[in-house]
Parts: sequence; structure tokens; C-alpha cells
Amino acid sequence: MELTFGIKLLFFLPFLLNYCIGLFLWPSKKNIIAVMDLPLLIIGYVGGIFFLLNDFPHAFDADNIIHLLVILCLGSLAYCFFFYAAFISNSFIDKKIMTLQIIILDKIREPTLDFKVVIISLSSMAIIFYLYSYISMGFVPMFADDPMSAKFFAQSYQDTYRPVAHYFRIALNLSSLLFPFLIILTFLDDEKSNKLIFALLFVCLTILTVLTLRRGMIASAIMNMLLCFALYYKRGKFMVLMIIFYFLVYSMGSISNSLFLYFLGMTEEINLLSVFWGMPDVVDLCEFWDSFITSNYEYSMGRTIFGGMVPYHYDWNPAVVTKLVIGASPDTPSGGFRLPFQVEGYYTFGILGVFLWSSFYGVVGGLYLKYIKHIIDNDRMEHFLQFFVLIFFTNMIFSIGIFLIKMQIDQLFNICVAALIILSTMRKFPYLSNDWRVVE
Repeated sequence: MELTFGIKLLFFLPFLLNYCIGLFLWPSKKNIIAVMDLPLLIIGYVGGIFFLLNDFPHAFDADNIIHLLVILCLGSLAYCFFFYAAFISNSFIDKKIMTLQIIILDKIREPTLDFKVVIISLSSMAIIFYLYSYISMGFVPMFADDPMSAKFFAQSYQDTYRPVAHYFRIALNLSSLLFPFLIILTFLDDEKSNKLIFALLFVCLTILTVLTLRRGMIASAIMNMLLCFALYYKRGKFMVLMIIFYFLVYSMGSISNSLFLYFLGMTEEINLLSVFWGMPDVVDLCEFWDSFITSNYEYSMGRTIFGGMVPYHYDWNPAVVTKLVIGASPDTPSGGFRLPFQVEGYYTFGILGVFLWSSFYGVVGGLYLKYIKHIIDNDRMEHFLQFFVLIFFTNMIFSIGIFLIKMQIDQLFNICVAALIILSTMRKFPYLSNDWRVVE
């Protein structure tokens, strides 16, 4: 099917609505959620819909595409409604979480010894696990004969990866959590010897993570921390410049795979489309949907909710099922497709799943934006660590919400480690009790 400009606009509309509802409720340059989602909107959806689909050689079935547009639009309407309702709500849970944010703020002052010990210990563990994994496997993805297969430990790389998979995954997840704190402690700690330790740990973790070819692990963690700092420093005076810089960095990250393959001689051309091909979400979506409908693939009936908790290519792991639907092998060198929540709901329970998933994501998204706004509007911050830990805490709450509907081993591990880091930053653990100061 050849997509006309009108159909492309209709295709783009639900993604635009999902993005704009947050801006409508909080129209500010300090809306950090909107800033973080901007690269995906522009590169992933604008580039994907208006450029990549023209460049993709496969023709999708017209009826399937129309069906997809209906699902996306209906889900987007439900998402926006529940997002708005959750944002303006004033429930008991809202008051408790916002009060807990204030308690955490009061408990954090200068970096505690416990906090420094936890960060050093976890960083050392990640470095040791990385080194053990690389030595045991006998290769690093960046310098393997087939880097892209090695990146996802597919095909011949799977056998050597399995015995050390848990060590490697722990190191990878710890790195993404620790990068911001290592940077913060490098600048905040008063002792020069400690600054050197944190800087060395950061450099070692960065090098070892770069070798995995997981560019997002480093860029996302560091850029999100810098974005938070831009919000904190002089109340966001330089936020507009940071937004531009943030988008440019993600654009470079999007083209990085193409540049890597170009320098290896595996591709001959670099152009504007190379940026968009770094986020091929729309093409992946159309290919998945066309195959799912055409093959009459069975609904997961909830198995994809917990599928991410089952290791080693479980058929209903969301990362695996997207490969199986399009006829690929579970060993295909890919981490699977990143699909919209409407489609996640559809392949789980059909049209009912579209409304359930859209409503749930809307509620979680609306609450998340409200809690983030509550932090950023607070003017009691004495230093950046307080501000970042509160953002980090709210991200953990958001992750717990998403985990309820999309369980992943990595996400559960990250939630537990995040809780440990947060507790280590406080002078005293804030037990849940009835003497909380209630936030009006």
C-alpha cells in the first residue's frame, strides 16, 4: 500500500496526541518528560512516518494498515482521557507519595558515607562482572567478527554467553544506574582522593560499557542527569540550550550504528535517512502488525506480561515474540521491536487489551508527570543531589507501575538497586507511619 500524505498525517496523529497531552497539562520548558520524549517523536515518528516508509521496499496490506490506524487512534483517546484524569486527581495515594518525596528531601543533605560505600561497591561489582564475562566468553562485542550478532549474543555467540549471562546483565544494568551518581560524586565530594576514585570508576565503567555497543546505556543515563542539572541550575535558566543539545546528542546516537558499520565497510552511504534508521520504530511497527494480522497469530492472553521474567528466548518474552511474529529466529541479532502500548495491549487480549493497556499507561503517565512537576516546582533544594535523588525516586515509582503490566527481570533488578541507592543517601530511613506531614 502506498501511503498518501493524508494517511501519514492520520498515522502521526495518535503519537502526537500522546505527546501533547503532557505539554497541554504542563506547558513549560521545565516539563522534563516532554523533553525526554522529543527525540522519539521527531526522529522515530516524524522521520519514520514521513521518510522511512517511503524508503522501505516492502508493501504493507492496505486493510491491515487501516486496522492499525484505528487501533492507534482509539487507544490514544483512552490514553489521553486517563492521563488527564490521573493528573488532576487528588487521591490518598497522591498525598502519600508527595509526602514521601518531602520526607526524602528532608533526609538528604551532603552525600553520606553509606551512599559513597554503596556506589563504590556496586561500581566495583559491575567492573568485576564485566571483566569476568568478557574473559569467559573470549570476545567483546565491539571487536567480534560479527559485531551486531555479538551485541545481542545471537547465533554462534549465544553458547558462550549463556554461562555468564546473569553476570553480564547485572553489570550492564548496574552501569546504567551508577553513571549519574559517579559523575555527581566526582564533583560534590570534598576530598580529592575520593574524587579521583569516583572519576576512575566512571571511566572504567564507561569503557567497559562502550565495548558492549549499547550506546543508549551511557547516553541516556548521562544525558538525563545533565537535563536534570540544567533544570536545577539557576532554576532552568539555560534549559532551552540544554533541550537543543539533548536533541542533537540523541540524533548523533541514532546515526552511530550507521557510522560504525560505515567505518567497518559494511555500508557504503551515510545520509539523513541514516539518522531515522537509528530509530526504525514505525517500520518495525508496520512489519510486526502486517505479519501479526496476516498470519492470524494467537493472542498472548497475558503470557507476555510475565514473559520477560523467563530467560533464554521464552516464546512469549516481548523481545522474542516480536521476532517470531515476523518469521525471524529467536537468535536473530536484535533486541526485538519497541511497540506502542496500544499494540502491546492488542497482541495480549485483542481490542479489550487496547483499552486496558491505554488506560493503564494513561493513569501511570499522568501520575508520573504530576509527581515530577511536584519536585521541580519545589524551591527547598539545597544542592543537586537532593534534586536528582527525588527525580530518581519518582522514576523508580514509575518503573514499579510499568512492571505490573510488563514484567522484566532487568527492570525488577533495577528497582531493587534503585531502592538501595535511595536509602543510602538518607541520614535515617523514613519508616511509613501515621505521623507524615500531609501534602495539601
